[in-house]
Amino acid sequence: MDDSRGSRIDAVRGAPNVGTEMRMGRDEPRLPSHALASAWSSLVPALSLIAPRDASAAYRLFWTGRGENGFRDFALARDAHLIVGRHSACDVVLASDGELSLRHLLIVPARVEGGAGLRLVDLQGSMPMHLDDDSAQRSLLAQGPFAVRLGRYVIGGFPIGPGQPAPPHDLPRSERVDESAEDAPVREAPASASHGHGPYREAAVGRSRTVITALPRPITMVAEIASGSATPDAVGLLGAARDGERARITVGRRALRAGVLVGRADKCDAGLKALLTIRVSRVHAVVIEIDGRVMLYDCASTNGTMLAGRRVRAVELDVDAPVVQLAGSDGVELRWTALRR
Repeated sequence: MDDSRGSRIDAVRGAPNVGTEMRMGRDEPRLPSHALASAWSSLVPALSLIAPRDASAAYRLFWTGRGENGFRDFALARDAHLIVGRHSACDVVLASDGELSLRHLLIVPARVEGGAGLRLVDLQGSMPMHLDDDSAQRSLLAQGPFAVRLGRYVIGGFPIGPGQPAPPHDLPRSERVDESAEDAPVREAPASASHGHGPYREAAVGRSRTVITALPRPITMVAEIASGSATPDAVGLLGAARDGERARITVGRRALRAGVLVGRADKCDAGLKALLTIRVSRVHAVVIEIDGRVMLYDCASTNGTMLAGRRVRAVELDVDAPVVQLAGSDGVELRWTALRR
C-alpha cells in the first residue's frame, strides 16, 4: 500500500468543477451539495483504473478542492489510521483551506457486518463534515463507497482489493442512520472469526449504495482528579504522570466510543492539561474504542508518542497496561486502567 503522504492524480487533467464556494456560518457547508456528485464522476472512473500495489483489503481515498487533487490507498490493517488537516505532519495535508484545523479528522478502519467500513472522527475541528443531504456530521461510519464535504474540499473513497467490484461511475446513493444523540442506544455487531465488535448498524452494502451512520463526536469532559469513579457507566481511568505529579479522569462507555482528546488545546480534556508541557501538541492524541479495543492514536503530533523508547503511531491500551510517553521518552506518561464492565 502507499505509505506516502499521498499521490497526485495524474490520470485526471485539472480539478473537477465542484461548484461555487459559499460563505456562511461556521457549521454551514462551504460547497454546494452537487459538488459531491461532480467530484465523484470526475475522479472515480479514472481512479478505478489504477491497479492496487498489492492484494490487501483497502480503501482508495481521494480528495479534491481549491485546484488540488490527491489520492492514496489506505490498507485496512489492524492499527492503521490517518490524520487529515492543514499541518504538514498530517497523513493527508489539506493546506489550501485556512479554515480547516491543523489536525482536523481521524480516519480508522472499522470491521462491520456486511463488509469493511471507515470511521471518520472529527477532532473537535473548526467545521463539520457535510453529507449529500446537507446534514452536518462530526463523527460517522461509512460503509461502502462514500463522499463528504469538508470545508472547501470533497473527501471520498471506495473499497478495493480481493472480491471488490469496480466502484460506480456516479455518486452512490446513501442511507443515513442517526446514532449521534447522547441517549441513542449503542448496538453491538455480532462477533465472528472475521468481524469484530463495534457500535455499528448491520448492513449489506452494494457497489452502488452506502450506509452512513452518524455517531457521537469526541467530547470534552470535566476532570475527576480523585480516586475511584463517579461516572455511572465508567469503563476505565486515563491517568497522566510527570515529575511526581499525577492526574486522572474517569471515562464512561459512551465517551470512550466517541473519543477522548488529549492535548493542550481548549477542546481537549481539561483533567490532564495541568501536566502537559509545551512539547505536547495542542491535539496530540485521541483515546477511542474501535472494534472492542481501547486505542490511542497519535494525531500527527510534532514530538511524537513513545512506547518502550520507540516512536509509535498507535497503541492498544487495554492489553498489558502499557505506559505511553507523550512528546518524548522523558515526557508525560499516560496509562489506561480498565474497570470492570
